[in-house]
Amino acid sequence: MIEHLLQNILNLSEWKDTFIVGLSGLDASGKSYLGKALYKKLQELWKNCYYISGDAFHFPPEYINTFREKDWAHQHMLHTIDFKRMKKDFLLALKNKQEYISVETKCFDSWEISWELHIKYPCIYIIEGVYLFQQDLLPFLDYKIFLDISEETCLERCYKRERDHELYWENKWIKKKYEMKNFPGYRLFMQEQNPKEKADILIEYNDFQNPKIISDKYS
Repeated sequence: MIEHLLQNILNLSEWKDTFIVGLSGLDASGKSYLGKALYKKLQELWKNCYYISGDAFHFPPEYINTFREKDWAHQHMLHTIDFKRMKKDFLLALKNKQEYISVETKCFDSWEISWELHIKYPCIYIIEGVYLFQQDLLPFLDYKIFLDISEETCLERCYKRERDHELYWENKWIKKKYEMKNFPGYRLFMQEQNPKEKADILIEYNDFQNPKIISDKYS
C-alpha cells in the first residue's frame, strides 16, 4: 500500500514546486505511522520532503478549557486545533514558497512543540489531522488520504498507546474522554463535512497488517 501511495504522490507532484499531502482519519487510525513511512521513503529517493502533525497547531490549554459551544461535539471539532493559524502561518507560507516557517505551540502542561522549518523547493509536505479535510483547507491539499477505522478499533489502539496513558492513566478514563469528546466531534464532522467523499484515496485500516483500498481516484 505504501508503494502504491508513493507512486501516486510522485506522479502527481512531478511538476509542482509545492505538493501537500493531507492525511486524515479518526484518532489512532494510523495517520502518524503512515505519514512517517511515506516521509522516509521520499527522503530515500532524495526528495525534499517534510512531515508535520496537526497537533502542532493545538489551541493552548487555557483556550481549550474554556467551554465555548452548546455541546462537546462542536467544542472538540471547532476548538481543539487552530485551523486559522494552520492556514495563515503554514499552508499559505508553503504555497507562497516561504523558505523559513516557525511554528510554536503548547498543547498540554508538559507537551511543547516547536518547529523551525528551513524549506527547500520544490518540496513535498505531509500533514495529518483528524479534522483536516474541511472546506477552508481543501484548496491547499494536493493529495488527500483518508484512513477509515471503527470507534472500537480506535479504543483498542488507544488503550495500548503510551501517550493516552500518560494523559489519562487508566483505560476507563481514556474511554470516557473519547466517548465524551472525540467520538461525538468526529461523528459531527463526518456528518457536516463528509471527508471520505473529499479523499483522493480511501483506505480501510482496521487491520494494520491488511489495509484495504476502498476507492482511489487515480487508480
